[in-house]
Amino acid sequence: MRSVSGGGHSEEVRLALQSVLDRHGLLRGEAVLAAPTRVLTRSNVYFLGDSTAPGVCRWVVKESRGGAAQADLVESLTAFEQFSALQRLHDHFADLDEPFGVPRPIAVLPGLDAFAMSYIPGVQVSRLLRPRTVLRPERALAACSSSGALLSRLHQADRQEVVAVDTRRRADHILGLDAAGTLPGSLRHILEQLPRRTLRAPAVRLHGDFAPVNVIIGEDGGTFTFDIDHKIVDTPEHDIARFLVMLQTDRLFTMAVDAPAVERLRQRLERAFLDGYQAPRSADIVLHLEVVEQLLRRWTTRRQLLTATGTGRLKRGALDRRFATLLADYGLRLADAGGLGREPFAHAG
Repeated sequence: MRSVSGGGHSEEVRLALQSVLDRHGLLRGEAVLAAPTRVLTRSNVYFLGDSTAPGVCRWVVKESRGGAAQADLVESLTAFEQFSALQRLHDHFADLDEPFGVPRPIAVLPGLDAFAMSYIPGVQVSRLLRPRTVLRPERALAACSSSGALLSRLHQADRQEVVAVDTRRRADHILGLDAAGTLPGSLRHILEQLPRRTLRAPAVRLHGDFAPVNVIIGEDGGTFTFDIDHKIVDTPEHDIARFLVMLQTDRLFTMAVDAPAVERLRQRLERAFLDGYQAPRSADIVLHLEVVEQLLRRWTTRRQLLTATGTGRLKRGALDRRFATLLADYGLRLADAGGLGREPFAHAG
């Protein structure tokens, strides 16, 4: 992610939003940029306010970047599709009358693949993952817990029927993704030996990118999420694993991979998130398989990025150790959940 003063189509976005706000009687002066534009992989994000209150952000515009894709995510929806999903979820959370929600949808901007929503002042959960959190984890623990609760409420918005999960097929799929031989040997052996089980699992309409960076703890104490697709139907573990993987591979944990206190913090944050999730879940093996696949995809993506940018060997080595350690750990969890037992694999490479 990078921030730029203008970027994208800032003037077109500003004028389109101003027209919409004027039509709804929501603007006293002119629409103005209130913060630098953020250029993301799949979108440009603009922060705007009213010229009568300089520097105060009130609205956010998300503009899709045509043809752009992120390797570890499905292709993003159009602005109209994302806006429609936001409307459905905003109504859903309003009916719950709980401290959870999404930004208030404003409008799809005419002539642009972009939509506007309200700005929520607060702090992203990812910004609570700092070295000082090791000594004072209370705020981050509460944020992870409320993130889990928020996700469970979102999954209740359009609950589907059950789906069948074939553990052997999932294991073979993961093995097929590892063309470069990245997986630790112990995990590869476990995946190769995992017995076939067909499990009935709950099905939900997914958030699509439920990561700590996409969850905000509002100044009012509420918990909110954004950057939502809410189109694909799958097990809830897909969204749960996304949050866990992005948490586990945050810079705090990647660069301090051998620090016991940091590792204990990670485990506490994961447990707080999982305990906060209060909707039906699948058997543990489904989550373990999902985490392994997403870790592998993210490791591959990060490696390619670091190689392309010429990042130093020390940083790449820390990243490799982090992902290898996490994958090996989830391999042992898979061995337990799959009835293989972890002892034959505990000391394998």
